[in-house]
Amino acid sequence: MFRKELADVLKQTGWFLAAVAVLPIPLILFKWVPGPYLAVFIPILQPGLFFWSLFLGASLFGRERGQRAMEYALSLPHSRMGLLIRLTCPRLLVLTALFLIAGAVSGIAKTGTVLFPYPALALFFCLPIFLVSLSLSVLVENFIVLCLASLLGWYATWVVIFRLLWGFGVHPLDLRLPGLFVLLRPDVPAYRGDFTPPLILLLLILPVVPFLAALFLSIVRFDVRRSARFNRRYGLAFAASLALCALAAFGGRAVADSLARKNFYLTRDLKLVEWNHASKSFRIRGEGSSVKIHVDSPVLPFFWDDGSSLFVQDYDGNLNRIDLSTGMTEALYYSDRKQITFWRQWTYGPTIVFFEPGSRPEEVKLVTLDKGTKKTARYVFTHAAFPTGTLTLLGTDVRDGKRFWICLITRRAVCSSLRLWEDGRAEEILVKGRLETANFPYFTNGLLFFSGREPTFVLQDNGKSFELKKEFPAEEAFDAREDYWIQRRLDPPAVSFIYGKRGVRLARLSLATLEIEDVGEWWKSNDDWGYVQRMGNQSYFFGGSRSRKNIDVFDLNNGHMRLIRSLPDIDIQRRFDIYESGIVVMRGRHVNVYALPDLREVKFD
Repeated sequence: MFRKELADVLKQTGWFLAAVAVLPIPLILFKWVPGPYLAVFIPILQPGLFFWSLFLGASLFGRERGQRAMEYALSLPHSRMGLLIRLTCPRLLVLTALFLIAGAVSGIAKTGTVLFPYPALALFFCLPIFLVSLSLSVLVENFIVLCLASLLGWYATWVVIFRLLWGFGVHPLDLRLPGLFVLLRPDVPAYRGDFTPPLILLLLILPVVPFLAALFLSIVRFDVRRSARFNRRYGLAFAASLALCALAAFGGRAVADSLARKNFYLTRDLKLVEWNHASKSFRIRGEGSSVKIHVDSPVLPFFWDDGSSLFVQDYDGNLNRIDLSTGMTEALYYSDRKQITFWRQWTYGPTIVFFEPGSRPEEVKLVTLDKGTKKTARYVFTHAAFPTGTLTLLGTDVRDGKRFWICLITRRAVCSSLRLWEDGRAEEILVKGRLETANFPYFTNGLLFFSGREPTFVLQDNGKSFELKKEFPAEEAFDAREDYWIQRRLDPPAVSFIYGKRGVRLARLSLATLEIEDVGEWWKSNDDWGYVQRMGNQSYFFGGSRSRKNIDVFDLNNGHMRLIRSLPDIDIQRRFDIYESGIVVMRGRHVNVYALPDLREVKFD
């Protein structure tokens, strides 16, 4: 029976693969989708695998029911459980082979948009829907109803477990699967920090357990005609196991809440903000003061401040402003739930800037928000490069009475730059005739520096366009490395020099003459690391050794490196953050704060 079932499943899978292989051809021939064959085939394959997993589970008894041979199958010298195993194993083998082949083809092709890594696609989508439809196939005979019931049942159970694990502040029945991107990327610090992987494991397993428990506990009563006793046994087993899974999810969340490490943000006036991801409250600690703040929706790690107020984004995308002296909270901006707004920290003067999606893929809306009046203005821009990458703002200025913003669009290892005018124009910034470049831009004093993997190019704004002012050959290339770990100001104060890397040396470049001079060593070996951080008019160099786990902080003044302080015992991978007013260092569950410019240690209550 196993061999016959395997042969039937392989035959059906062959027809499925043939259909998926043929589908891109008319799409390309009629120019409905641009691109080479593999670039169209791979994005079609992933949703195809999901629906084929649903089909394989739902068709568990499809052949027997179609041939009216269910009574014969149940009369074979196998137990009900043995029959279930003989019908299920061929499907699992074929499904596993499909994913191995699909992953290999995608890796070899190196083209096309992969929605999810194949292990994530298999574990989070295909395997659960296969098991859920497999379980419901003993309960529902109509194939269409069975598929719909499997999809809705799995999603409803997933939402229940998700809410118990991640809290009830999540927007109800959000069809965008709230937080799914974070859940599929365990390497990204997610809602509950170091304890995210165990919670993800629970979210993977628990929604499927009630369906499997109901199947295994009721299969012994399975017959050609479903009896009321069988239905009752299935329903009771499902309800009991769902209740146990809910308790396990709630307990897992409680354990994670009590053990997960806290997150911190340091304000300009040296107040320490402390919170847990997805929490509805956080604490602001000062030297001699402490206040606890509550918000309506769980907060996300998008904090910044202007010295008097703290700006916090909640889960619903709304922006809240909190007075740092009194703790009073007010809503600064309410986000439309149809929009997906992430508050990147772009500001100039009293204005906050962010992007919202447009009505078409090639369209974006740039929104300006005045912190004082709460008035907003929206500017719509259209360009073919918008759908291809991540948008970042680098700077802003005014020319002939019109404001513009420099926009960077990052796509994998290349980037494109546009100047967005307030009248709706999207001006391409070309580097030697090219829009795309491997170098990343840095904007200051009306100059655009493109540095990194290629020779350094310097472009100057002549009022109408950016023109090439200077090109450094590869052997003299200057890599502008003034990083921003803090709030991104689009109108930083004018400076005379910028710092960067030339070879293994730390160097500075004069913005007046575009001449470069060495300042000191960037690193001595591959074990060393370093970068430059500018705080207003002052620049600092942070460096150290990975093996020694230290941070050396240097003051960069008058072309010299002056050591301010060396901080020992620091895990540079995840355990320190730099802000405009100082450094936050996490050693286990203990937190130290060192204030710039002298790096004195700050004590909090």
